[in-house]
Amino acid sequence: MKRTVKLGFLIGALIASINSYGQTSKGNYIITGSTGLQFLSSNTKNVYDGETLNEYDTKTFSFNPSAGYFIMDNLAIGLSFNITSSKTEIDDENYNKSTSTLIAPTAMYYFPVDGKIRPFAQLSIGLQSVTNKAKTPSGMYNSEYKQTLNGCGVNIGGGVAYFVSNYVSIDLCLSYTKSSLKDTDDKEFKHKQSTFGSNIGISLYF
Repeated sequence: MKRTVKLGFLIGALIASINSYGQTSKGNYIITGSTGLQFLSSNTKNVYDGETLNEYDTKTFSFNPSAGYFIMDNLAIGLSFNITSSKTEIDDENYNKSTSTLIAPTAMYYFPVDGKIRPFAQLSIGLQSVTNKAKTPSGMYNSEYKQTLNGCGVNIGGGVAYFVSNYVSIDLCLSYTKSSLKDTDDKEFKHKQSTFGSNIGISLYF
């Protein structure tokens, strides 16, 4: 009887340990495919004294997948991608369009706490490229413009992961991103940007 009780206790402890730490143990993989996934559409109208001066639509798409490998318990090293595309349509022929791509090595650390909710922190540093295109009226002719920017982007984030199972978590995250870019045609032109953001997504562990 005592052996049965001890065996049951050991099995229960082992299961609890697996449920708490199996997801982020050394040798496991993590794939985050939906955190940062968003599609936004907005309409802007400028009105003066009851008359519409101009009106335009803006559509933005952003996708941030990542994959990593736990080199030790709770610490994963991997690669993340951020693709963002934004287009403002002034009318059928005139527009402003911007496309940004960031490829960055990423480190993610999960704090070793009990329960289904696990705080985490992450850091990404990589190469960023931005292409801006515009076609706008200029007198009697349409003016076309293209600019390419390259440089470095840094992302620092943190949040909590709620493990709905041993293989899936829902993630809530706050992040700060800073980029420093230069024009490929004019090195004297520099573009610097800082962004605070929040997102929700799903991660898979195996």
